[in-house]
Amino acid sequence: MTANCSHLSIYSSYVEKSSGTRNETIAPRTAEYQNIGIWIRKQREKSGLSQREVSRALGKNQSFMYRVERGEQRIDLLQFLDLIQMLGVDKTQSIEILWASIKAVC
Repeated sequence: MTANCSHLSIYSSYVEKSSGTRNETIAPRTAEYQNIGIWIRKQREKSGLSQREVSRALGKNQSFMYRVERGEQRIDLLQFLDLIQMLGVDKTQSIEILWASIKAVC
C-alpha cells in the first residue's frame, strides 16, 4: 500500500490511544475494511451460504462473520483464502478486486 493511505495514520493513532491490548478494543472501521466486508458479504450471498455456516466452517461463531462483513473485524490471510475457496471464488481475481478497492480509498 502507498504511504498516503488514510488507514495507516488511523491505525497508528488507535494503537497510541488504546489503554490495553489490541484484543480488548475494536479497531476503528476504515473504508478499506468496510469495502472488503461488503465484497465478502456479496460473495457469501451469491454462494447461498449463511454467516453461521461460513463462521462454523472457519471455526468461529456467527458474530465473527457479522463483524467481518461490517468492517469491524479483521480477517487474516489464511482465513481469507479458506473463505474464498469455500465460496467458490477465484483466488487471483479476489486479490485483484480487493487490491483495487483498497487503492480506490487511498
